Amino acid sequence: MNTSSTVLVIVPPQAYYVLRFHRGYEGSYAGFLWRYFTDFSDWSEYAGGISPAHLRFILFLFLISAALARPMLALALVRRGYAPRWLRQPLPALLPVALLTALSYLPEVGGKNILVFAAYFMLGFLVATDDSIMEMVERWRGLFLAPAVCGAARFFCSATAGGASKAGRSR
Repeated sequence: MNTSSTVLVIVPPQAYYVLRFHRGYEGSYAGFLWRYFTDFSDWSEYAGGISPAHLRFILFLFLISAALARPMLALALVRRGYAPRWLRQPLPALLPVALLTALSYLPEVGGKNILVFAAYFMLGFLVATDDSIMEMVERWRGLFLAPAVCGAARFFCSATAGGASKAGRSR
């Protein structure tokens, strides 16, 4: 499904439910759709007008990929077949967890921590440069699963205790 059809098919029901269950809207869905596609006064989705909603995240992904294009191109052209050796070893491959945790404490822009997403993007690029990295991850998946399960348990415990915003920072 492309972006324009997503805006037309997926986003309007979300705005309708916001209005209906959080703002007391009692009109029909058809009436809401007319209002949705003709009201350009508020782009937040919470007033019932047209909105890109969560699709603005695509803009963040574009900006991140544009910012990282040069470093990735330099790695791909200058050092053909480059993959960091430390990513091929199980324990050093856990180092990005510390980096991502540290980055998650930096300020957010538009509700998103662009540096965390940029780190994920770059890490994905580095992993994709060498099949032996994925083979190592598959071979040692138990080692990688243990801290992931512990982190997820901590997140859910914090979220259910009312600290969801703090728990989200521990990703």
